[in-house]
Amino acid sequence: DLTFKKQAENELKANEFRYRLVVEGIRDYAIIRTDSDGTIQEWNRAAEEIFQYTKAEAVGKKVRSIFTPEDQKEGVAEREMETARERGKAEDKRWHVRK
Repeated sequence: DLTFKKQAENELKANEFRYRLVVEGIRDYAIIRTDSDGTIQEWNRAAEEIFQYTKAEAVGKKVRSIFTPEDQKEGVAEREMETARERGKAEDKRWHVRK
């Protein structure tokens, strides 16, 4: 049914718009979405402000690049990605690399 399909498409667009408003409106927390290989797919404005990389500079890079060399050696980025896979998110309070 075309009416149902059109209604579902409109609902999807509205949900996407609301999601963008929330993610981009958050200023105190970096929201970074990666694929299963750790490649950055999404980078909000707070991430731009915190890490000093624009979205264009960050998307497509590996998320481990914002971890300190010491944390990279210890596998911290990989552990956080595993936590995110298991829980749907990973939060940390640690030093990261800025531009």
